[in-house]
Amino acid sequence: MQLLLVRHGETNWNAENRFQGHADPPLNASGEAQIRSLAERLKGCPIDVAYASDLQRAHESARIIVCQREIPHCCDSRLRERSFGKWEGLTRQEVGREYPDSYEQWKQYPARHVPPDGESLEDLHIRVNAFLRFLVVHHGCGNVLIVAHGGSLRGLVCAALGAPVSSHRSMRVNNGSLSILAHGNQGFQLLRLNDTSHLRNGQGISQLGST
Repeated sequence: MQLLLVRHGETNWNAENRFQGHADPPLNASGEAQIRSLAERLKGCPIDVAYASDLQRAHESARIIVCQREIPHCCDSRLRERSFGKWEGLTRQEVGREYPDSYEQWKQYPARHVPPDGESLEDLHIRVNAFLRFLVVHHGCGNVLIVAHGGSLRGLVCAALGAPVSSHRSMRVNNGSLSILAHGNQGFQLLRLNDTSHLRNGQGISQLGST
């Protein structure tokens, strides 16, 4: 089995470095262009099934990739970004002003801290790990396209490689990027991470905090 991991295209909130989480802003024009470039790159790649987060920036990205191909695809809420609760829609600077204590706790203990009405990074890893186990059972071979978010994709890579939650923030996954995991008798291998070679003029560059 090979997993093609795609981060959704850019939204205005990405461009403004706002926490998105479970909020649902659409792709902007740059985001659509990023995904069209990736779709062109993947045109000759066989894909047996596609899964996307049920948030529109992800499932719209998946639709652009599969729209001209007869590929079964569905949405799965386990692929959602981490919920940032009351931080969603705010920039880091705004969160620091409005929730200073919580923000300092998040910077010091990123894996365990829960933003107000949000979820912890550990919670995110638990649900994407469950999704990964589902894939191994139901898609033991073939190519699976997964279109999701920076946080949930990093969580999938950590889960596949048996890496601790603390490794999560050491990876970068840009908008419109492609990462690849392969699964065989020896478990998972990371073949590619955050490949944006199909993007031009800096299209693949986004802020780390704008998830």
